[in-house]
Amino acid sequence: MRAATRAAKAERALPLLSWLIASCASAAIVHALIGAAGSAGIGGDAYADHDHGAVGPVALAAVTLAATLLLAAAARVALGRGANDPLVSLARRFATIDPVVPCCAVALGAFATLAGMELGEQACAFGRISGLGDALGGDIVFGSIALAGTAAFVTLGLLRSARALVETTLAAATVVAAWLSKDRAESLDPALLARPASKALGTSSGLLARSGGLRAPPLPV
Repeated sequence: MRAATRAAKAERALPLLSWLIASCASAAIVHALIGAAGSAGIGGDAYADHDHGAVGPVALAAVTLAATLLLAAAARVALGRGANDPLVSLARRFATIDPVVPCCAVALGAFATLAGMELGEQACAFGRISGLGDALGGDIVFGSIALAGTAAFVTLGLLRSARALVETTLAAATVVAAWLSKDRAESLDPALLARPASKALGTSSGLLARSGGLRAPPLPV
Protein backbone atom coordinates (compact mmCIF):
# COMPACT_ATOMS: atom_id res chain seq x y z
CA MET A 1 0.00 0.00 0.00
CA ARG A 2 2.81 2.39 0.90
CA ALA A 3 4.68 1.54 -2.30
CA ALA A 4 1.57 2.35 -4.35
CA THR A 5 1.18 5.65 -2.50
CA ARG A 6 4.79 6.61 -3.13
CA ALA A 7 4.45 5.70 -6.80
CA ALA A 8 1.32 7.86 -7.11
CA LYS A 9 3.10 10.81 -5.47
CA ALA A 10 6.07 10.38 -7.80
CA GLU A 11 3.79 10.38 -10.85
CA ARG A 12 2.24 13.65 -9.70
CA ALA A 13 5.57 15.28 -8.83
CA LEU A 14 7.53 14.30 -11.96
CA PRO A 15 5.67 16.61 -14.41
CA LEU A 16 6.20 19.54 -12.02
CA LEU A 17 9.90 18.74 -11.66
CA SER A 18 10.23 18.40 -15.43
CA TRP A 19 8.61 21.81 -15.89
CA LEU A 20 10.97 23.29 -13.29
CA ILE A 21 14.02 21.80 -15.03
CA ALA A 22 12.93 23.15 -18.43
CA SER A 23 12.11 26.57 -16.95
CA CYS A 24 15.47 26.92 -15.20
CA ALA A 25 17.37 25.72 -18.27
CA SER A 26 15.46 28.13 -20.53
CA ALA A 27 16.02 31.06 -18.17
CA ALA A 28 19.77 30.42 -17.98
CA ILE A 29 20.08 30.05 -21.76
CA VAL A 30 18.00 33.10 -22.64
CA HIS A 31 19.89 35.17 -20.07
CA ALA A 32 23.15 34.28 -21.84
CA LEU A 33 21.62 35.01 -25.26
CA ILE A 34 20.27 38.41 -24.23
CA GLY A 35 23.59 39.32 -22.68
CA ALA A 36 25.52 38.30 -25.79
CA ALA A 37 23.08 40.12 -28.07
CA GLY A 38 23.30 43.27 -25.97
CA SER A 39 27.09 43.20 -26.16
CA ALA A 40 26.78 42.89 -29.95
CA GLY A 41 24.46 45.90 -30.14
CA ILE A 42 21.28 43.88 -30.71
CA GLY A 43 18.33 44.57 -28.44
CA GLY A 44 18.81 46.28 -25.09
CA ASP A 45 22.00 46.54 -23.08
CA ALA A 46 20.59 46.61 -19.55
CA TYR A 47 22.59 43.53 -18.57
CA ALA A 48 25.81 45.54 -18.85
CA ASP A 49 24.89 47.65 -15.80
CA HIS A 50 25.70 45.01 -13.17
CA ASP A 51 27.16 41.59 -12.56
CA HIS A 52 25.05 38.49 -13.06
CA GLY A 53 25.67 35.93 -10.37
CA ALA A 54 22.35 34.12 -10.57
CA VAL A 55 22.96 32.38 -13.90
CA GLY A 56 25.31 29.77 -12.46
CA PRO A 57 23.04 28.65 -9.60
CA VAL A 58 19.98 28.45 -11.87
CA ALA A 59 21.82 26.39 -14.47
CA LEU A 60 23.27 24.19 -11.73
CA ALA A 61 19.78 23.66 -10.29
CA ALA A 62 18.49 22.46 -13.67
CA VAL A 63 21.41 20.06 -14.14
CA THR A 64 21.18 18.77 -10.56
CA LEU A 65 17.44 18.09 -10.76
CA ALA A 66 17.77 16.30 -14.09
CA ALA A 67 20.70 14.19 -12.88
CA THR A 68 18.87 13.33 -9.66
CA LEU A 69 15.81 12.08 -11.53
CA LEU A 70 17.91 9.95 -13.88
CA LEU A 71 20.10 8.54 -11.10
CA ALA A 72 17.07 7.70 -8.95
CA ALA A 73 15.49 5.79 -11.84
CA ALA A 74 18.81 4.03 -12.53
CA ALA A 75 19.06 3.01 -8.86
CA ARG A 76 15.57 1.56 -8.93
CA VAL A 77 16.45 -0.48 -12.00
CA ALA A 78 19.71 -1.67 -10.45
CA LEU A 79 17.79 -2.84 -7.36
CA GLY A 80 15.24 -4.66 -9.49
CA ARG A 81 12.44 -2.15 -8.87
CA GLY A 82 12.33 -0.61 -12.33
CA ALA A 83 9.15 -2.29 -13.56
CA ASN A 84 6.63 0.38 -14.62
CA ASP A 85 8.99 3.12 -13.49
CA PRO A 86 7.12 6.47 -13.35
CA LEU A 87 9.95 8.32 -15.09
CA VAL A 88 9.86 5.87 -18.01
CA SER A 89 6.08 6.24 -18.27
CA LEU A 90 6.35 10.04 -18.25
CA ALA A 91 9.12 10.02 -20.88
CA ARG A 92 6.99 7.86 -23.15
CA ARG A 93 4.07 10.27 -22.79
CA PHE A 94 6.38 13.17 -23.59
CA ALA A 95 7.17 11.62 -26.97
CA THR A 96 3.56 11.92 -28.13
CA ILE A 97 2.27 14.95 -26.22
CA ASP A 98 1.07 18.13 -27.96
CA PRO A 99 3.92 20.64 -27.35
CA VAL A 100 1.84 23.85 -27.40
CA VAL A 101 0.75 23.85 -23.75
CA PRO A 102 4.15 22.68 -22.40
CA CYS A 103 5.94 25.36 -24.43
CA CYS A 104 3.67 28.08 -23.04
CA ALA A 105 4.05 26.76 -19.49
CA VAL A 106 7.85 26.64 -19.78
CA ALA A 107 7.93 30.14 -21.27
CA LEU A 108 5.98 31.49 -18.29
CA GLY A 109 8.17 29.58 -15.86
CA ALA A 110 11.30 30.82 -17.60
CA PHE A 111 10.10 34.43 -17.45
CA ALA A 112 9.31 34.10 -13.73
CA THR A 113 12.75 32.59 -13.14
CA LEU A 114 14.45 35.24 -15.27
CA ALA A 115 12.60 38.02 -13.43
CA GLY A 116 13.58 36.56 -10.06
CA MET A 117 17.19 36.33 -11.19
CA GLU A 118 17.25 39.95 -12.40
CA LEU A 119 15.52 41.38 -9.34
CA GLY A 120 17.88 39.52 -7.04
CA GLU A 121 20.89 40.73 -9.00
CA GLN A 122 19.64 44.32 -8.91
CA ALA A 123 19.12 44.14 -5.17
CA CYS A 124 22.66 42.81 -4.68
CA ALA A 125 24.27 45.31 -7.07
CA PHE A 126 22.34 48.49 -6.27
CA GLY A 127 20.62 47.77 -2.96
CA ARG A 128 17.28 48.36 -4.68
CA ILE A 129 15.12 47.09 -7.55
CA SER A 130 15.41 49.34 -10.58
CA GLY A 131 12.80 47.72 -12.82
CA LEU A 132 11.34 44.47 -14.05
CA GLY A 133 11.82 45.49 -17.70
CA ASP A 134 15.56 44.91 -17.35
CA ALA A 135 14.85 41.19 -16.93
CA LEU A 136 14.44 41.05 -20.71
CA GLY A 137 17.57 43.07 -21.33
CA GLY A 138 15.91 46.46 -21.55
CA ASP A 139 14.22 45.66 -24.88
CA ILE A 140 10.88 43.98 -24.17
CA VAL A 141 10.19 43.00 -27.80
CA PHE A 142 13.58 41.43 -28.46
CA GLY A 143 13.70 39.87 -24.99
CA SER A 144 10.23 38.36 -25.36
CA ILE A 145 11.11 36.87 -28.75
CA ALA A 146 14.33 35.42 -27.36
CA LEU A 147 12.49 34.03 -24.34
CA ALA A 148 9.71 32.44 -26.37
CA GLY A 149 12.11 30.95 -28.90
CA THR A 150 14.42 29.56 -26.23
CA ALA A 151 11.57 28.09 -24.21
CA ALA A 152 10.11 26.42 -27.32
CA PHE A 153 13.51 25.03 -28.33
CA VAL A 154 14.25 23.62 -24.87
CA THR A 155 10.76 22.20 -24.39
CA LEU A 156 10.61 20.53 -27.80
CA GLY A 157 14.09 19.14 -27.31
CA LEU A 158 13.21 17.65 -23.92
CA LEU A 159 9.87 16.27 -25.10
CA ARG A 160 11.37 14.53 -28.11
CA SER A 161 14.58 13.30 -26.48
CA ALA A 162 13.30 12.39 -23.01
CA ARG A 163 12.36 8.81 -23.90
CA ALA A 164 15.69 8.04 -25.57
CA LEU A 165 17.64 9.68 -22.74
CA VAL A 166 15.79 7.83 -19.98
CA GLU A 167 15.87 4.46 -21.73
CA THR A 168 19.58 4.82 -22.49
CA THR A 169 20.31 5.67 -18.86
CA LEU A 170 18.29 2.71 -17.57
CA ALA A 171 19.90 0.35 -20.08
CA ALA A 172 23.32 1.46 -18.87
CA ALA A 173 22.22 0.94 -15.26
CA THR A 174 21.03 -2.58 -16.12
CA VAL A 175 24.38 -3.44 -17.73
CA VAL A 176 26.33 -2.10 -14.75
CA ALA A 177 24.11 -3.96 -12.27
CA ALA A 178 24.52 -7.22 -14.21
CA TRP A 179 28.29 -6.74 -14.39
CA LEU A 180 28.55 -6.07 -10.65
CA SER A 181 26.42 -9.12 -9.84
CA LYS A 182 28.55 -11.35 -12.11
CA ASP A 183 31.79 -9.98 -10.69
CA ARG A 184 30.59 -10.59 -7.14
CA ALA A 185 29.48 -14.14 -7.93
CA GLU A 186 32.82 -14.97 -9.58
CA SER A 187 34.73 -13.67 -6.55
CA LEU A 188 33.22 -16.42 -4.35
CA ASP A 189 35.03 -19.79 -4.13
CA PRO A 190 32.69 -22.48 -5.53
CA ALA A 191 34.44 -25.13 -3.39
CA LEU A 192 33.55 -23.26 -0.22
CA LEU A 193 29.96 -22.89 -1.38
CA ALA A 194 29.69 -26.61 -2.24
CA ARG A 195 31.42 -27.90 0.93
CA PRO A 196 29.00 -29.03 3.69
CA ALA A 197 29.08 -26.89 6.79
CA SER A 198 29.81 -29.87 9.10
CA LYS A 199 32.77 -30.96 6.95
CA ALA A 200 34.17 -27.46 6.82
CA LEU A 201 33.81 -27.18 10.60
CA GLY A 202 35.52 -30.51 11.13
CA THR A 203 38.40 -29.56 8.87
CA SER A 204 38.87 -26.29 10.72
CA SER A 205 38.74 -28.02 14.10
CA GLY A 206 41.32 -30.58 13.00
CA LEU A 207 43.59 -27.88 11.71
CA LEU A 208 43.41 -26.05 15.00
CA ALA A 209 44.01 -29.27 16.96
CA ARG A 210 47.18 -29.98 14.99
CA SER A 211 48.16 -26.30 15.21
CA GLY A 212 48.71 -26.39 11.48
CA GLY A 213 52.10 -28.17 11.95
CA LEU A 214 53.36 -25.51 14.36
CA ARG A 215 54.60 -26.02 17.90
CA ALA A 216 53.97 -23.85 20.88
CA PRO A 217 56.92 -21.67 22.00
CA PRO A 218 58.95 -23.00 24.94
CA LEU A 219 57.95 -21.93 28.41
CA PRO A 220 60.29 -19.49 30.14
CA VAL A 221 62.57 -21.05 32.81
